[in-house]
Amino acid sequence: MGFDRLGRFAMGKNGEQSEVVSVSLPREGLVVLGYVLLALVLTWPLAASFGSHVIGSSGVDVWDHLWTMDGMRQALLVEGGGCPFVRELAYFPQGLFLFPVNLVNELISVPFQATLGLIRAFNLLSIWQLVFAAWAAYQLALLVVRDRRCAFIAGMAFASAPAVMSPLHNGTTAGGNAGWIAFYLWILLRQHGSLKWYPIVAGAVLGLVTLMCWYYGAFCFMATLLFVGLSLVRGERGERGRMLGFAGLLLVVATVAVVPLGLLIRSTLEHPDAQNLGGKATFVSQACEHEFYASTLRGFFDMGLKRMSDGYAHPSYLGFGLLLLAVVGLVRGWRTEWVSRSLCWWLLAAVFALLSLGPVLWVDGEPLLKLPYYLAMKWVPLFHYFEFPFRFIVVTSLALSVLAAVGLSAFLGDRPSRLRLFLVAFAGVLVVAEHLAALSWPMPVADARIPGIYHDIAGQPGEGAVLDLPLSVGTTGQYLYFQTVHRRPVPVGINRLGSEEVEQILSPAEGSDAWHWVVRDLCEEQLVALHEIGVRFLVWHRGLDERGDALGRALEARGVPVLSRDQNCIVFDLAKARADV
Repeated sequence: MGFDRLGRFAMGKNGEQSEVVSVSLPREGLVVLGYVLLALVLTWPLAASFGSHVIGSSGVDVWDHLWTMDGMRQALLVEGGGCPFVRELAYFPQGLFLFPVNLVNELISVPFQATLGLIRAFNLLSIWQLVFAAWAAYQLALLVVRDRRCAFIAGMAFASAPAVMSPLHNGTTAGGNAGWIAFYLWILLRQHGSLKWYPIVAGAVLGLVTLMCWYYGAFCFMATLLFVGLSLVRGERGERGRMLGFAGLLLVVATVAVVPLGLLIRSTLEHPDAQNLGGKATFVSQACEHEFYASTLRGFFDMGLKRMSDGYAHPSYLGFGLLLLAVVGLVRGWRTEWVSRSLCWWLLAAVFALLSLGPVLWVDGEPLLKLPYYLAMKWVPLFHYFEFPFRFIVVTSLALSVLAAVGLSAFLGDRPSRLRLFLVAFAGVLVVAEHLAALSWPMPVADARIPGIYHDIAGQPGEGAVLDLPLSVGTTGQYLYFQTVHRRPVPVGINRLGSEEVEQILSPAEGSDAWHWVVRDLCEEQLVALHEIGVRFLVWHRGLDERGDALGRALEARGVPVLSRDQNCIVFDLAKARADV
């Protein structure tokens, strides 16, 4: 038995297996249109401010992704735009070796940036990711259950799942690539022995998924091992060698696709901006000491944990509706071959759900026991790079979406056509509504319009870097995004609050820590030192943090020249200050 039959079935009358359930088949165009409408609902109110706001909140990763997308456009379309992996204008004066570049999504965005602009291109990509996730899950479920209506519900369930939506809440386009997991599994299960090039096609898709999001690629790799193992156990003796050869070639192709980028990523880890990633070796001990690195059993079922402390969706929430439909299919097919053929999907859901609990099971705030994740971190190479275990739940959500389609198909049975249509619609609304209840919906959107003062900075003759204050984890990404207008060097990076030179000048500052530099005033020696390393414009953002609100008033009181101001920002020109002296 090859992959092409593993887990593929349909439910007929009285729970018996049949090849195809007779249903009314909507056209593929209507399926895609339905998912587009679903994506607009899930991301509402983004559609109402499509050209001025972006999906996500102002203090999260969305700004870094906007900045890297713009950098890719610059590198490919603008003369002298530089290399997409090296940004000389960031982490000034050293420059930034850009290891977290989301290569595939950024390449896809380039033509849309050229025609629609950066903000609209980013929003379009975010909505497309949801549509693609729904469509890929639909195709996978259709391959399994052969019922288009029920498969359509599977796509709705997966696209609206907190595990899929939560990366978009954070503005992370890499995490939004969950649909590629479903697409890869669809390709994997569609294989036919007559297609000699099939392992190469599947391996290339696996490599592409890894380039888009390395941990999603790892999830696909783990799922492949599971499917290969089940196929070897259940297959006939003559097929086992073919299956092993297939799996080997598939993984070789995937490895060839990702090794060059992996070497590039490894070469960037010595850069000062990435030094915080060097502490991965201590992750095992940290994971056992703090609940942050583990989920709890209640996280799967308890609506009280549906929101994280910062208001985003709890990614590990699965939903009662999805679980109920999956169990219905199990009960209805208990006496048929369905149970053995669905083993792969239940096993896939269970394995990834267990891994999503993290290294230690916590109950009532206390560690209870160590889980398989802990052993994997200690003994499986590279496994400790999965910093956030809850990400594993995305595969569980996909498997349950497929099983829910099966359960719904079994539940419909021989009911009248109109009643079946009503029950399908009701199930879809129920599952999506429960997922939206577990999300911070309506979707948070952030104003992406760049303040006019940065256009003033861009219009100034001469060179000079821009230093924005205050410096904190929640602001540096936004400062990088502002660079897409003023096009001048900035001393911030992805992982550090400022370059080493700026850190030496500003620190130690009273009350500063690893996440925020409190700067209430800058003495004359500090202003001179900043100007000497190339900083010309000092931008004070009032109101971002009350701990540093005294800075602008102190500089104005000392007569530091002001280039521009608005209700939120004041721009000080250190070059004019030096000229006055």
